[in-house]
Amino acid sequence: MPEPGGAGGGAGAPPSGHLFGTLLLATYAYFIAAPSWNENSRFDLTRSMVERGRLNIDPYAHNTGDKATRNGHSYSDKAPGVSFLALPVYAAAFSYSRLAGAEAPASVLSDREQGDAALPVEDGKVLFNLAFRRSLYLCSLATSGLAGAILGAVFLTTAGGLGVAPRPALTSAIALAVGSLVLPYATMFFGHVVCAAMLFGAFALLVRGPTLSRAHLAIAGALAGAATATELPAAGAAALLGAYAWSRATRRRDILAFLGGIALPLALLGSYNAAAFGHPLRTGYAFVSRPEFAAGMSRGLLGVGLPDPVALGLLLFGRSRGLLYLSPVLVLAVPGFYLWFRDRPADRRKPALALAIVAFYLLFNSGFYMWTGGAALGPRHFIPALPFLCLAIPFVLRYRMALALGLALLALSVVNQTVATAVGANAPLVPDVLRDHVYLHFFRGEVPFVPGATNLGLLLGLPGGWSLLPLAGLWALGLRVLLPSREVSAA
Repeated sequence: MPEPGGAGGGAGAPPSGHLFGTLLLATYAYFIAAPSWNENSRFDLTRSMVERGRLNIDPYAHNTGDKATRNGHSYSDKAPGVSFLALPVYAAAFSYSRLAGAEAPASVLSDREQGDAALPVEDGKVLFNLAFRRSLYLCSLATSGLAGAILGAVFLTTAGGLGVAPRPALTSAIALAVGSLVLPYATMFFGHVVCAAMLFGAFALLVRGPTLSRAHLAIAGALAGAATATELPAAGAAALLGAYAWSRATRRRDILAFLGGIALPLALLGSYNAAAFGHPLRTGYAFVSRPEFAAGMSRGLLGVGLPDPVALGLLLFGRSRGLLYLSPVLVLAVPGFYLWFRDRPADRRKPALALAIVAFYLLFNSGFYMWTGGAALGPRHFIPALPFLCLAIPFVLRYRMALALGLALLALSVVNQTVATAVGANAPLVPDVLRDHVYLHFFRGEVPFVPGATNLGLLLGLPGGWSLLPLAGLWALGLRVLLPSREVSAA
């Protein structure tokens, strides 16, 4: 039998969300990713707005293949949310470097081989100076890293609010934050983790308490709109959140608070699109510069067609990019949703909303022409759905047998994601991403394998896989504080 009290699995005070978030931020800060097309495209927009007051990225366009071309100018082809969020921190760093007379970020095309400073682009190589890589790291940490830490803390608190006992809640939070694709992408200047944090933040506000205040509705709407401005597919999840808010609003006119909240970030997105691409509803994906990307985006609606069952199976179970292959702990969400529905008959709207968002992202990903995510560790476009998937896991962990299995799957998932982050998440499309990329290079001592990446252990002089030892020590200490000794009832 499960332990009495919520989802069971341990008595005592809940772990501190603030402490857990701090541990996560330190974890994400430990890794320094290399420049890549996706990151550079977003960073170029941030730089251009700060340094030039322009939306086009003409002076920097040589460093990325992820760009749009319109009227003779180059633009980032990404939704601008993360680039906007990085503006304050980059503006401060850039102003300081100018006052101090320090070198400004720079990237130049070259035919020379430059080891870890070079990134292949088109027919040549791009060289990045140290100021560029430091600034990119700073922007990544201030957006993706901070968002991942906040996501973990909010997840832990929200799980507790659903009646989940402390240890299953913490186990599930670790599965999300360091046992899934959240870990590698929280160390990179992508939009996925920021989008996930915003969507889940909106969810957390909408499911709390017996009633919804207009302030909660307005903030939830603003977060849903900002998520859409960060990753355009989040519009589908935002619509689901809006429908849930409508169902919970005490007075129907209160939903205007949600709509008012969502309007501001969407208006900002529309203004950016109009200025850069000539219409509020036209995005950079309509002007991508590379022919292969343009051909893919021409299918369906911006590259999204009908769901492909084969792609769905591969993105879940395939060895090349399979979500459950990389993070087997996520399989516990399947029985978890069943138990969540069964054990919360008075309010099944919460698991229904979480499951609907997961289903939306599965359908979207399986219909997208580049469901593999390109040079990626796994199906990265699914990352915004991961907190909603993981929220079902603790409902399984109240059973002792399930808890033992869950801890084993969690350990495997954490090791996979940590090693992959150390080696480099920009993996080529290989038959088996763990065998042919992650562990192949790890056991060869090629940590990192991706040029230009590093971690704090390497900077301290520890070689290869040994560079992860300080991070392991940090987690041993962190878990000791988060999980004080307590009695655990048997299921």
